[in-house]
Amino acid sequence: MIAAIIQARMGSRRLPGKVLLPIANTTVIGFMIERVMKAKKLDKIIVATTENSVDDILCDALVDMDINFFRGNENDVLGRFHAAAVDCGAKVIVRLTADCPLMDGQLIDEAITEFLTGDYDYYSNVIDRSFPDGLDIEIFSSDTLATTTQECTDAWSREHVTPYMRASSGLKVKTGNFRVGNFKFTANFAHLRWTLDTASDYEFFCALAEHDVTNLGWLDIVSLHTQNSDLLMWNRGITGCQSSSVSVEDALSQPSFKRSVQHLSRALGSIPVGSQTFSKSYLGWVMGQAPIYAKSGSGPIITDIDGNNYIDYMMALLPVVLGHADPFVDSAVVRQLASGTSLSLSGEIEVELAEKLVSLIPCAEMVRYGKNGSDATTAAVRLARAHTGREKIIVCGYHGWHDWFIGTTAKHLGVPEPVRQLSLTFPFNDLNALSDLLKKHDNDIAALVIEPTGKVIPKPGFLTEVRRLCDHHGVVLVFDEVISGFRIDMGGAQAYYNVTPDLAAFGKAMANGYPISALVGKRKIMSKMQDIFFSATFGGELSSIAAAIATITKLEKTDGIRCMHMLGDRLMKGLNATLSDVGLGKMIHYTGEAWWPRVAFNDLPIEQSKFLALMRQEYAAQNLLIASGLNLCLAHDDLQIVDQTLKRAKRAFEALSIAIQAPDPSKFIKGEIATSDFEVRGHIKA
Repeated sequence: MIAAIIQARMGSRRLPGKVLLPIANTTVIGFMIERVMKAKKLDKIIVATTENSVDDILCDALVDMDINFFRGNENDVLGRFHAAAVDCGAKVIVRLTADCPLMDGQLIDEAITEFLTGDYDYYSNVIDRSFPDGLDIEIFSSDTLATTTQECTDAWSREHVTPYMRASSGLKVKTGNFRVGNFKFTANFAHLRWTLDTASDYEFFCALAEHDVTNLGWLDIVSLHTQNSDLLMWNRGITGCQSSSVSVEDALSQPSFKRSVQHLSRALGSIPVGSQTFSKSYLGWVMGQAPIYAKSGSGPIITDIDGNNYIDYMMALLPVVLGHADPFVDSAVVRQLASGTSLSLSGEIEVELAEKLVSLIPCAEMVRYGKNGSDATTAAVRLARAHTGREKIIVCGYHGWHDWFIGTTAKHLGVPEPVRQLSLTFPFNDLNALSDLLKKHDNDIAALVIEPTGKVIPKPGFLTEVRRLCDHHGVVLVFDEVISGFRIDMGGAQAYYNVTPDLAAFGKAMANGYPISALVGKRKIMSKMQDIFFSATFGGELSSIAAAIATITKLEKTDGIRCMHMLGDRLMKGLNATLSDVGLGKMIHYTGEAWWPRVAFNDLPIEQSKFLALMRQEYAAQNLLIASGLNLCLAHDDLQIVDQTLKRAKRAFEALSIAIQAPDPSKFIKGEIATSDFEVRGHIKA
């Protein structure tokens, strides 16, 4: 029996979930299988996937397609192939991979014929390539596979299944004694890239699918590809994220900022500070030494309008938790777009997301949506006032732009004085100050709105005592989890620290950059929503809800939060070790919890704002987009990204080390610093 075994999984590092991305009215794996099924010499098609829970959704899809599958070890792919072959009784195995969706059935038949008539143990077109990258076919006997599985001990070879078989391949690994054959085409098309590894690759396949290639043979697709200038432009170098042929290091060249500076001059004519968001503006950066306007993002990479690529540790101010332009999320949005985004009735998936939030977040019994974090925190304040009949609010953290909070900051111009008087503050971790406030304003405080963690970590027992004090004084406890939500724990900081508030606001990372927020809380308080006015035209906008469902699903399936914690810990240790190596360890260090490492300073030779600008300048010169902390995403969890981050950070630190030894380190700042008095966290103290 001749069986095609297709290697597939959802947990691809560079493009997670790629095999179920939509293409040509089906999925990538469905599209490929449809083309493979045109091979007349195949007796069976089986998909070999992993035992990981992330691949449950793939198996469900295969069941719907009536395709057999086998589940085995994620890392020992060779062992998985052998077990799959034994399970289905295959004597001849055609090895295919699901990242080659343009696989051609007729080409498979031709290869099988040559294998059977040529007395080979192993036969392929990958040793001396002439076919497009993405038409990879490897054929071997069950005996060859069994021998390889028994004799091959090299981990790399077992992961890649066939190196041990390819005795004439030139690989510097131990190989077996097999009869090896290679087939070539008369012309060389090896320069064409038809494999799916990155978001850019996916865009190529989507563009190609518009030409109805489902039933075209591979040579017809070659003709289409090479004669269409729009298709030829794809997969050439970097398009936001690295392609398989270009390393991260090669993509990160010395940046220049000419177009950004020019565009800023234009923007200032129509947009205050040239940006819709203070923290995305030029304020706080060295003019002419940092990017100002972005063109695109993919995974952990952002590209500015000058064409410079950066490893991005700002992540749009923390909403992007999976990576820019995550295809799993974006495909969910595209599917929703086909059905509409704002309908005249509530959407069905509003309930699906609400039920998911209720299942994950300890305090969540009911849910209401907004568009940004300020919506959710302000709704919480209004709801708490309605519930208690009181007016005053205690705030601790950063809670958005509305009057009730921003009136407590230095940026309070335009906020009426009577409104300002209704909001009180206390330093984070200072229980005595909080207790004194509650006693002084007893029976007047409606709510305490607090970021449970973030810039400052709560001391042991602090949040528990905050909960007790609120209960004692009849105050609604509101956790502002706009930042911590879906980063510290799937249930938020309240789950992480095991302290349950009455209400909680979520946003940012909830939908990987799509605009949505949620106020969640206990039913006895949330039911008061029917008596207050919190209603918005776009509160139930469906594309963002679809994005939130997809984001949460992917975080669950990939154990994404745990991965980011491990990543943050690795980067923090690596950066701090490097700072010590270059003599800056006593002056600068990264601290905080692993989910959000933050930079801290001690005994700086110049004022902190200037030093931070200098540090940002040197980071940008090394293609690192870092403000003051490391805003992580799942796509950062890549060895190339981590290695390049630490390598380039070392160069930046070496430049800083030279600067601080000068009588006036500020003279190393290569341009004007556009500072602002914008500060909304000044009252937050450890």
